[in-house]
Amino acid sequence: MANAGTTARDTLSRTDNFTTDGGLLVPDVGSWQLSDGRYTGTPEAGSNTAESLAQLVIHPAYMLQLETTLKAQSTGGVLFDQYSPTDFKYAALSLSTGQVVIGHYTERNGWVVDAYSTQALSSNTDYLLGVTLQGNVVTVTLGGQVVLTKVYNALVVDGSYGLLSVNGTSSFDQLTVKTNDPAYGGPIEIDDPPTVAITSSANGATSAVTLFNITANASDDIGVARVEFFINGVSIGVDSNGADGWSVIWDSTGMANGVYTLCATVTDTKGQTSSYSIQRHGEQRGPGRAEYGCQRSERNHH
Repeated sequence: MANAGTTARDTLSRTDNFTTDGGLLVPDVGSWQLSDGRYTGTPEAGSNTAESLAQLVIHPAYMLQLETTLKAQSTGGVLFDQYSPTDFKYAALSLSTGQVVIGHYTERNGWVVDAYSTQALSSNTDYLLGVTLQGNVVTVTLGGQVVLTKVYNALVVDGSYGLLSVNGTSSFDQLTVKTNDPAYGGPIEIDDPPTVAITSSANGATSAVTLFNITANASDDIGVARVEFFINGVSIGVDSNGADGWSVIWDSTGMANGVYTLCATVTDTKGQTSSYSIQRHGEQRGPGRAEYGCQRSERNHH
């Protein structure tokens, strides 16, 4: 298998030249043989189709483009929007009618041609057939020229897709699959949540001391944006520059003696947050022991 280059809009372009089993296609119905750089599909006895399905999953919201070089005894091309071997849409060369066709097949209604373009076709000639699926629109090219377009009432990049041969053998020389699905745009960045832990606090503080340096260790696999500190759910400061560590100076003037909850909330560069809280108390314990969890202040909330 060779990989073709991508265009500006493409996130994936993969070509199978059928010189070896490239793993792009898996037979679903009928007999499929790989020989002399060609991939040949023939319906089995009692069936009129041979179907081989691509193994790349494309999200229905994005473009899917299939381009193949083939020659067909009767009808050959690509299938798409396949939900079962007897429920799919197709774009193909019909040698028996001398047409390029777009249609659909169901077990109940059989073969239905939805659109066609009359062309001079020969079973001894290789043709370059292109099919672009975008939203609910199907566009077909022959030899690089647009010959047919069909608008459906529903998305057409939904279900399986691949190669199709009907009522005879079709021989394919290559298949290229392209998409702009961002899932194939490169490695997905994994961003773990940040972590934080308070390392110095005002535990055991006396009323004679009112200024305290509250510090914390914060880390993230990509980057820490800021650490905000809280006392009993009320913000006492934000540190957005961790060059010298993460800390704030807390002025405890007016704070009653007793138990309080100290909390640090870290935010990473992707907006993920984590919190760490501990309980601390003054030398004299007052009767009130209200406990609060971490709470982001509105001015720092995203």
